[in-house]
Order: sequence, then structure tokens, then C-alpha cells
Amino acid sequence: MSDQLLLKELRSIRKIHKPSTTWRDATRQRILSLAETKPLAGWSSVERWRESWLEFRWRLSPVPVVASTVVVLMLMLAGLPFSQTLAQSQPGDWLYPVKRLEERVELGMRTSPSSQGVYYLKLADRRLQELSHLPIGDSRQAELLRDYNVMLSFAQANYQAVAPTTQLAQIYDRATNNLITDLNQVVVANGVQNAYSSARKLTKDINSLSLTTLVSLHQPDGVSSQNEVTERLQQEITKVEEQLASVQTKLERLPGVAQRSSKVVLESRQQVVPVSEAGEEATKTLAEAKELLERKEFSLALEKLKEGEVITLKTEEAIDEAISQDGEVKGETVDGAATEPEIAPSAEGPADTVSNGATESATVADDSPDTSGASTE
Repeated sequence: MSDQLLLKELRSIRKIHKPSTTWRDATRQRILSLAETKPLAGWSSVERWRESWLEFRWRLSPVPVVASTVVVLMLMLAGLPFSQTLAQSQPGDWLYPVKRLEERVELGMRTSPSSQGVYYLKLADRRLQELSHLPIGDSRQAELLRDYNVMLSFAQANYQAVAPTTQLAQIYDRATNNLITDLNQVVVANGVQNAYSSARKLTKDINSLSLTTLVSLHQPDGVSSQNEVTERLQQEITKVEEQLASVQTKLERLPGVAQRSSKVVLESRQQVVPVSEAGEEATKTLAEAKELLERKEFSLALEKLKEGEVITLKTEEAIDEAISQDGEVKGETVDGAATEPEIAPSAEGPADTVSNGATESATVADDSPDTSGASTE
């Protein structure tokens, strides 16, 4: 097309006017009236089968047909022993690509959002188990964490795409609780700390979402429902109390950190308090949550629980920031990767400890007094 012809076409497009509001409303009403007077006829069994087949093919479109067929045939011929070997394969094994392909085939066979969401949770757990078997610093850690976050994101999207039910919330709650426990046992290299933090936050968000659903859908007249919600909220309160105790221990071990730490903003109360007082505020908030829980006021107890958790997290972040700015050691290096700091009380004084799976490192300032050999009791 020549330049002159192109300019002519562009000028003709400029002359096209936007349809008037009256015309749009009239057209909309005409289409709606046609839809009301001429309803669609019901599909026959052949048409329903055809649409189901087309949807199934669309879901499997990213999967290589020949390879997936081979996988299915191998599973059918080899039976259970091969299936177990396939499930236990790890990154780097010759069967691992077949395992990932089999997951895509099974995912394509699930049609409802709820079943897909539950399967995404299962896949996230598999990626986390595979991550735990990799050595620290392995380049595949980043890939597995990325896949874990993707699977959890899809699980969250499918959960929010359906009407909330108690059964689905229970499945998500148990699954994410297990994922949180396993994540706390994983040690990763410095280069994937951001992805690891994102994984922990995403898992906690989904767990909080499912717990909120359980609280909102509990039956006020059902004893078993009330007992279940009470037990879950008490478990969460205990977790936050343990985390708060760890923060308080860190302040006791490093008394100078409290003066150097930035203040904590309590958004729910519109206050700004020092780090030393923030811990007390969190303790009071958790105590209020317990009182509300005893009175079976679950929604209010959940709000206080979340408030206390936020205060605890902000207090810990302020302390870690002060420690980092002062140049204090935040963790021992294990095989070239720094571990997450965690101060645990010890009968033999502060010491750096690295445990299997989870790492707990005592953080000691250079100007802190030498307490080696002193009893902490």
C-alpha cells in the first residue's frame, strides 16, 4: 500500500463517529428481547459429549500428545511400582521430566476450580519436598521456589473463584499449615531469599484466607464446629506467642538494640511506640484474643489475633534492621549460604547452632558482654 493510499484510509477512519447513546441502548434492548423470546434449545447428548471433548483437548493443548500417551501407557503397563518410582523421582533424575509431564496430564483431567485448586496445593507440596532434598546453593532451588509460588498462586485463584465451603476451607487450612511447617525447615542460599520470603508470605496469606472462611462459616449451634474453630484459633495464638517470645529473647540478649531500633507503627491504634513497648502491646492484644475466644466471639478473636501477629512481625523487622545496620552477624555461613537468624535460649550461653532442616543462629553484638558459661536460668 502506497503512502498516499494509507493516508487516505487513515483520514476515512477519522470520519467514523462514535455511535450515539440512543443507538447503543436501542441495540442492547433489541438483543435482549431476542434472547428472551428465542431461548436456546437444550443440547443433545451428542452435542454435550462433543463440547466436553473439545474442552478436554483444549486443556491438554500445551501437553505433547505423543509423550503424554507414552506416559499413560507406561503407567498402565508398569502399574504401582513404576508409579511409586515416578513419584519419588527428584530433579536431575531421568524420570523427573516424565513426572512433571504426568502432573500436567492429571491437571488437565480436572475440570472444576475446587479440584484444580486442591491439586495445585498437592503440586506445591511436591515442589517443597523436592526443594528440601537439594543441597544449599543448588541452582535448582530458585526454579523450584518459582514453581512453588506459581502453584500456590493458582491454588489461591481457584479458591477465590468458587463459593466458600467449610470442607474446601478445611482442606486448604490443613494443607497450608503443613506447608508453613515444612517451609520453616528449609534452608536456602542468599540468592533466593526473596523468592523464599515470597513463598512464606503467600502461604501465610492463603492460610489466613482459609481460616477466615472457617470462622465465618462455622455453625453457632454446632458443638463440633465451635470446638474446631476454637482449636484452630488457639493454635494460631500459640504460634504468635512463640514468635513473640523469640523476639523478646532477642531483645534481652541484645539490650542495646532496643535503643537503636526504629519505632513500630501500630496502624490499628494509630500509635507509634518504641520496640520495647511494641512487644507489650502485642502481648496485650493476644490476651484480648484469648478472652474473646473464651466467649466464643470468633470473628473478633480472629481480628485481635491478626493485629497481634502484625505487631510481632513489625517488631521483629525493626530489630533485624537495627542489627543489620550495626553490622552484626545475622547468621553462620553454611556451604556458602547464609542462614536465617534465630536466637534460642541455651543453658550454656549464646552460641551459633545449625540444625538439620531448620537453622537457628544466635546473634551476638561485638560490644555485648561475654556471657559464655553463664547460666540463663
